Amino acid sequence: MDYRYSIINECLGIVRQSNMPVNNMLYLETLLYRVKLSLLKSANNKRTAEPSGDYKELISQAHAACDSDFDEQTVRDLAGSIHVVISQFNTEPTMSHKGHAG
Repeated sequence: MDYRYSIINECLGIVRQSNMPVNNMLYLETLLYRVKLSLLKSANNKRTAEPSGDYKELISQAHAACDSDFDEQTVRDLAGSIHVVISQFNTEPTMSHKGHAG
């Protein structure tokens, strides 16, 4: 399994176990599912020995956002970092299903 996918699953678990308001929790879960979907669709979904720093940072931010003391700013920071990861997929080349004209 791709390490990035495992990191996103771990972040989902952290968010689900938090005591944050439901609307914030659902928003973060939706963003994390978008990352998972992008990973599955990605043409560059290759196994990597080491996940990128963006993915590693997500775990520590998820822990900070889901700490027992709810803080809206840490939730916004986590959401912003997830958006950065999602935007990386928008800049990656995608595989085309069309054949080459020859």
